[in-house]
Amino acid sequence: MRDAWWLMGGLLTSGCTAKSTVEAPPPPHRTPLPLRVHLFASDNPDVDARGLRAGSTLSTQLEGIDEIFAPARVAWQVESVVVEPVGALGPWQEAAAGRQHHTAALKALVRPKQRLAPQGFDLYVVGNLTTLKVGGAFLCDAERGGAFVSARTGRGKLPPVRKWAHELGHALGLRHTLCRPEAAERLMMSGHCTEAIPGRKGLSDKEVAQIRTQATRRTSVSCRKGENTDQAD
Repeated sequence: MRDAWWLMGGLLTSGCTAKSTVEAPPPPHRTPLPLRVHLFASDNPDVDARGLRAGSTLSTQLEGIDEIFAPARVAWQVESVVVEPVGALGPWQEAAAGRQHHTAALKALVRPKQRLAPQGFDLYVVGNLTTLKVGGAFLCDAERGGAFVSARTGRGKLPPVRKWAHELGHALGLRHTLCRPEAAERLMMSGHCTEAIPGRKGLSDKEVAQIRTQATRRTSVSCRKGENTDQAD
């Protein structure tokens, strides 16, 4: 029986199945975005993210994300929080050693049958993505796609809320903001840009419109045929 946990009223409660329909209603006048949060369980500390089950850590992160997306009048509604074993760890180890690209490593962790998509969004929380030299990623793959974020930084601290929101922004169809001084405060500015400032959370009118459009579909953007829109930060 799989170890699964549900978010209910801001508390994590143990259960025996990944499916739960118990969830606090979204704030008034906001479009709910169904989200399944996957916490990987692994003997590899860089992959394992079970520590987020404790206390209100996860719910606090998600509340902060909702604040960032408030201008678009959307709210992330957690369908379930699932702790699950990884699909395969070999590709991760290969990528960590520099012998394989991070995309293949992240896709290998995912078990396709456990995804919520296309009925919603999937957020995969990995122990520490800096092992793969990325801060976060969004994969648009129809079978193994989703937003990937770290449970902790290289110093063992919880990553800033904006890092999680940034990857979910990609899931909503937002691309990286051009690296320009006038966009330094925008959420979708890549961390690789020297113009980016800490704590950036802004959304442009065009980005708000894109979020609203994708929200009506209630699921992540997917790759167009022949196109690779995977994003890494």
